[in-house]
Formats: sequence, C-alpha cells, structure tokens
Amino acid sequence: MKITDLTAEGIDYIVDNLWERGRHELAVFGTAIEDFRKYCKSMIGQPWAAILYDDDMTPCVLIILHPLGGMKWDIMSQATEEGFARIWKPMARFFKQFSDRIIEDNPEWELQGRSVQTHERTPDWMALLGFDLVSVEGDLKTYIKKAVTV
Repeated sequence: MKITDLTAEGIDYIVDNLWERGRHELAVFGTAIEDFRKYCKSMIGQPWAAILYDDDMTPCVLIILHPLGGMKWDIMSQATEEGFARIWKPMARFFKQFSDRIIEDNPEWELQGRSVQTHERTPDWMALLGFDLVSVEGDLKTYIKKAVTV
C-alpha cells in the first residue's frame, strides 16, 4: 500500500469506480456523487487528505479529515470494491496507528466516523480501529474516537 496526497486523477478513479456501499452511503447522507467529487477536489492540497493505492499504484481508498468545529473532525472515506479488498489489512493497520497518533498528540481532539450499516462486520471494523459506537439513527451509525482519560 502507498499513500499520497489527493490528486484529481485519483479522486476521479475512485469516484468513477465507487463501490455500491459508498453509493448507498452518500445517498443516505444526502450527497450527490458529483457533489462528493467536487468536495474531494476542493480538498486537494489540504492537510489530512490522502489517497491510498495498492502496490500497482491503482487508487483504492480516499480519506479526508473534515473539520466540524472546535476539536472535532469527521472522517470521510470512500473506496472501490476491488481496491478495498486489496488493501484493507495494511489500511487498517495504518489508520489505527495514524488515528491513535492524532489522539495521542492532540488529546482534546475527537474523531468521528459515520457509517451506513451496509456490512455486518462494520461495528467490528470500527472497534478494531478504536472507535466506539455512540449513536444509531436507522442504518446510520456514528462512531467516536477520543483520548482515554484516567
């Protein structure tokens, strides 16, 4: 797996080949696919925005940390079906370490991940990454990762 900044070509590839789960998720969020593409392109050059590639440099997953205000960030992520299947293990290791480091370095920050329950293992996936389920609204689940206070 390789990680680069967002590029227009990488965004176009992922959005043009978006997995069905992502299409469904964007619809539930009320986001048109072309609006999502435009938003991603507006994030080119911004920190906390990247594309994950497989070893053949095929774009697989895009990840953007979107500021929600204060110290809260929403994790936006979409993938291609084949790409996710190729890199999910190294991506999980990377994202767990990356998000742990963000929280360790910025204990006042809170990371939020929203997911439309399209796969029965989503809660396990989010727990593996260190996120706790905090709300359920129909198929929409919200997970939070924040510093552990003792």
